[in-house]
Amino acid sequence: MPAVINIEGPITELTPVAIREALAAEPAGDIVVNLNSQGGNAFAGFAAFNLLKQSGRPVVVNVLGVAASAAAPILAAARTVTAAKNASIMIHEPSIQTNGDATAHANNSKLLSGLRDSFVESLAAKMNWTPDKISSALKATTWFTASEAHAAGLVNEIIDTAAIPLACSAVEFDVPFAAAGLLKPAITGLDALFTPRRSPVAKVILSASVATEFKPTVTTASDEDAPEAFAAMFTPLK
Repeated sequence: MPAVINIEGPITELTPVAIREALAAEPAGDIVVNLNSQGGNAFAGFAAFNLLKQSGRPVVVNVLGVAASAAAPILAAARTVTAAKNASIMIHEPSIQTNGDATAHANNSKLLSGLRDSFVESLAAKMNWTPDKISSALKATTWFTASEAHAAGLVNEIIDTAAIPLACSAVEFDVPFAAAGLLKPAITGLDALFTPRRSPVAKVILSASVATEFKPTVTTASDEDAPEAFAAMFTPLK
């Protein structure tokens, strides 16, 4: 069974956490990433790229809607990238809000230049563009349709929306990986379900047959059901 990672919403510090947990849960086989993100934290995006790349395992990324900004390096870590024909991809130079004296601004400028160069390097390994052309595209903030991304080498295959493969046939719950081990959901029921207040989340996958009738019991959750570090991220279902 492949390691399945669903990255939806902003790229944050939790994104590499979700990836690391998924790889630990399924230590062998392919990695499937279902991606729909407008970007976010550049450092988290590169951490996600590094974890996938360093795994040494075949990585397939399915772009469901959008892969933009800090989400784009994740494409570069994949052996195969598929995209829905109505999906979009965007690359641009990293940015940061800064204040302080001249030294502070100079340091941040150096940081951004380094991030840009890393972005160019990672994309150049995937695209059929030269580094100079990639750098120019970053500077211009470039949006690609699925067809344009395919021509540029970012996408290997365009598929119809209805044809996007399901990552697995297991029962899935929208529970952040960091809290999943603490909640310990069972096949026969759940003590509590949480709706994430912010993304990304990676779905906890339970190896249950799709033919097995599954009727979880949902009860009202409280902040006491999860550690304080995670409680603020959840809204209990009612």
